[in-house]
Amino acid sequence: MFKTVLSIMFLISFLQISAGEEKSVNIREAFESLLPQQKVYLHLDKQEYYAGDILWFKAYVIKSDTHKPDAAETTLFVEIFNTNGTLIGKKILHTENGYASGDFSLPDSVNSGNHYIRAYTSWMLNFHEDFIFEKFFFVNNPIETKIINRREARSNRRINRELEKREEQFRIAFFPEGGPMIYGIESRIAFHATNELGEGILVEGYVSNSAGEEVALLKTSFQGKGTFTLMPAENLKYNAHVVFPDGKRKTFPIRDVRHKGHTLRVETSKEQVKVIVNSSFHEQNSQNNPYLVIHNHGQVQNMIQLENKEYPFSLSLNKDELTPGISVATLFNASAEVIAERLFFIPPPLNTNVKFELEKYSEEFIDLKIHFEEFTRDTAAYSVSVVAASRNIEIPSENIISNIFLSSDLIQPVQNPLSYFDHNNNLHRSDLLMMVSAWKRFRWSDLASDKLEELKYSRESKGFPIYGIITPTEAALRTDNTDFDVSLSLVEEGRIFRTRTDNKGHFSFNGFEEHGDFKAEISISGIQKSTPKALELFPDRIQEEEQKLNFHSRRLLPRGTAGWRFRRSGQPKDSDRYIKLEKESSKKSYGRPDQTLYFRENDTRFQNMREVLTRSVSGVQVDGNSIIIRGKGSIFFSNQPLILVDGVQYSSAQFLQLSVMDISSIEIFKGPNASIFGVRGSNGAIVAFSRRGSISERIIINYIMDGYYIPRRFTSSEAQLKKLFFEDENYTQTILFHPFLNLNNQGKTTLRIPMKQEPVLLIITIEGIDSDGNVIHATHEFESPKAFP
Repeated sequence: MFKTVLSIMFLISFLQISAGEEKSVNIREAFESLLPQQKVYLHLDKQEYYAGDILWFKAYVIKSDTHKPDAAETTLFVEIFNTNGTLIGKKILHTENGYASGDFSLPDSVNSGNHYIRAYTSWMLNFHEDFIFEKFFFVNNPIETKIINRREARSNRRINRELEKREEQFRIAFFPEGGPMIYGIESRIAFHATNELGEGILVEGYVSNSAGEEVALLKTSFQGKGTFTLMPAENLKYNAHVVFPDGKRKTFPIRDVRHKGHTLRVETSKEQVKVIVNSSFHEQNSQNNPYLVIHNHGQVQNMIQLENKEYPFSLSLNKDELTPGISVATLFNASAEVIAERLFFIPPPLNTNVKFELEKYSEEFIDLKIHFEEFTRDTAAYSVSVVAASRNIEIPSENIISNIFLSSDLIQPVQNPLSYFDHNNNLHRSDLLMMVSAWKRFRWSDLASDKLEELKYSRESKGFPIYGIITPTEAALRTDNTDFDVSLSLVEEGRIFRTRTDNKGHFSFNGFEEHGDFKAEISISGIQKSTPKALELFPDRIQEEEQKLNFHSRRLLPRGTAGWRFRRSGQPKDSDRYIKLEKESSKKSYGRPDQTLYFRENDTRFQNMREVLTRSVSGVQVDGNSIIIRGKGSIFFSNQPLILVDGVQYSSAQFLQLSVMDISSIEIFKGPNASIFGVRGSNGAIVAFSRRGSISERIIINYIMDGYYIPRRFTSSEAQLKKLFFEDENYTQTILFHPFLNLNNQGKTTLRIPMKQEPVLLIITIEGIDSDGNVIHATHEFESPKAFP
């Protein structure tokens, strides 16, 4: 239904304009109620880690349009992956008013390599994977330079070869501004030259037409990006001749030129954004009159029908009236089809309202006064980290501002996002980036054409889910019997949840709000139809590549340093989330039966066990739901024989209803041969063996599960690797991390920072998003007190 409502609202907006109503239309309420989108950001305590470190972080879950904390969200998933794309840590966080904090302990045995952390809500999984927050970081293990196992060395060499290969493979793509070029209209064409890691490269060359004329020069100006202008002429074709860093020359055709249509161009200055529309149509009619829409995250800021307009038509917008971040100019035809689209970027104002002042210092600590000149009293809004380094560390390539306002809204990774916030050069750089980038939040064409997919995850349920997949055996798959009844019991609370797997074996329970460890029991039944092969809890809901290699990736240790030696490789262990359930059938022998019957896999001779006993077993009488094996009976007690199915006792009525398809064989015991069953076999015995192990058994697995993670509190005792800190000059030590910075009524606070005896560089970083959607980043560096007079 939500798809229909959005489409109708879209068309109504155009009808309003068709009636001559030129005004800003706000459809934000529709997106908040029907298709709300989120952003997630993690403030990590530092950029690089060592084996044995603790990774501390603060999480922000915000609404993508207003950047205000999403108070309705209660659950956030945070995961860490190693170089090979293997999940090595996962936390479920309970968010309050859009904030949460957590930590990961990196084991001493973790391998050196490129790692990444990602964070998402269940709601974000309804949309493209590009919505998910990801941050790459490197982990060093100094011990690994002395000892390394063969498997790790082989893996590192393979990754290094792949990195070298991708670094030396080049590509270039061309992006006519706004969309297709039109013959006779001058257009700007952007290009982006990169290696296969996505890192920008230097190229140069020229553009020629099919008449042999050189019509434009091309040369990269920033991170592999550049532009040239071209006015395509009828009956001519165009090619770009490019020289790559390795000296190779390649030729690329420049296509997508049309005879008729409109072009869209955006020019930015310090104060204004000018949107220019040109057209090859000389006669005005309703079919040729397009609509120009300027929007930012569902907020339509301008909407104009270009009726009776002279071309080229230009619309000037004041930057201070536009929302900071990425906006989109979209040109529609009369059928509401997108014919041109162009992104442009409005940088947020520089944040200079956080002041730092050294208040007091001693050999043990430093008191640093922090003053927010403009602040919110929401104490959950800000987080602070303090790290100590014995050298100047690499400047971060991204922070909370560049992520929220820029990279989180683009499909492809952005190389060094902070470089687009240099106010001396950002106009040209950001313009290049916008011309070669794709918008990822939503597409107007999807709204108009009803192409939105149905949502899999709801925002109505509170708490976190427990989900998994039960894999049937091959035999069960062949017979298409793959359904299971699954129940989950919270042992200490006595609550029971029940569900059923879908046709692919997936199941899910929702609404858990337990904090910390809790005991749970999962029971699988329905085995009379199928036998489960394995149970996996929390399978990855996002498809992962074997490894993620990009411009963040570093080369790894192919072997140890001098004096190194190989360590024996241990066998890889199965994840504790994966349990094998399939067992070899063990048919118990009860002695020598008087008669044995075997049944084929798809035996159609009998409908049920009643027909088997009446037609094929001698000396057995079936009367209604009673079974009597002929012989001496009892006067005072039941004459019913003992009936066992896979060792479990059944009543006569239950046994008679069993399908022959589920039974592989039955054995009949009479008289003396039934004495092995003792007094229970005094009336004889029928023993049946099911085809797939057990038709009455329930599989029960006990777990100790992790609920909402209870984060640790950073204390001075968390100072780790002290010896390594002084031995390795590259090590950066976190000496303070507060996920929730408390401010007084004047917006001030004082940090007491533990101090080292040795001179070090201290880097203080504050990040935050307050309840009004203001995004804060501030950093301060100074030498340790011994450097002061």
